[in-house]
Amino acid sequence: MINSAHVAFLDILGFKSFIWSNNHHNVVEAYKTYFIQPVIRQLKEKTFQSNSKIEALFLSDSIILWTHSTEISNLKELIQLVSLLVGKSIKHGFLLRGAIVKGPLSILKESNQTFILGKGLVEAYELQNIQKWVGAILGKGVADCRVCNFLEEHDLIIKYQVPLKCEQQKEFWCLNWVKFYFPADYYCKIKKKILTSEEVEELKNTIEDDFYGPNNYFNMHMDIVKLIQQAQLSEPIRTIKIKQLEKMHENINSIKKNTYQFLKNVLLRFGLSLLR
Repeated sequence: MINSAHVAFLDILGFKSFIWSNNHHNVVEAYKTYFIQPVIRQLKEKTFQSNSKIEALFLSDSIILWTHSTEISNLKELIQLVSLLVGKSIKHGFLLRGAIVKGPLSILKESNQTFILGKGLVEAYELQNIQKWVGAILGKGVADCRVCNFLEEHDLIIKYQVPLKCEQQKEFWCLNWVKFYFPADYYCKIKKKILTSEEVEELKNTIEDDFYGPNNYFNMHMDIVKLIQQAQLSEPIRTIKIKQLEKMHENINSIKKNTYQFLKNVLLRFGLSLLR
């Protein structure tokens, strides 16, 4: 049982569409490769302090991570892990939205079964659910001045007007997943403003491909519609599912624009202007 913890809740956006468009074996292999294995690998890294402990629970399109203490070192590691997942997932065509809060959490283990519950989990879920982009934010309980100054000095968080589902914006401390979107040496060059003109062009083209290229997640929609049309479903169910996907596609396009704008904003701080 944990009295108080830092809790991260991540939602894999559009995961139902991914399941629809792939066979079960491919879904499982992708899930293991892009989500489970990176988390396990990071938690085993020697750079993580020996007294830290972060645990994870994976449930289809939901990823829950939590610490066993509220020490700032553990929070730093949790933020690094969440930022890594968000940044690298974009490269692989997956979109993550999340939040990190500080609150009560209990992990109960009975008869080889694990139960997780608490206000911290509920708050993390609700905070991630109000956002309309790919990224993650810190809750009020986490974002006190001392903690945020420390995290900002390590280039892990940025203040930003976050787009919300209510079509408004609100300022939050946001995780700087851009730091993990690029290879480490590349991001250092961006910060130091020592990229060559060829590297700048390559960077812009890579971003364009990830967000607007023909093989990115955002262009998967029509293929999925065809699969549903061909599936052995009754006409009412087929129609409902296609309408749901059309609405989701419209939402995903807004999310893409909002996410691209955040990436653009971060790079502008270092004097880099993107194509759009």
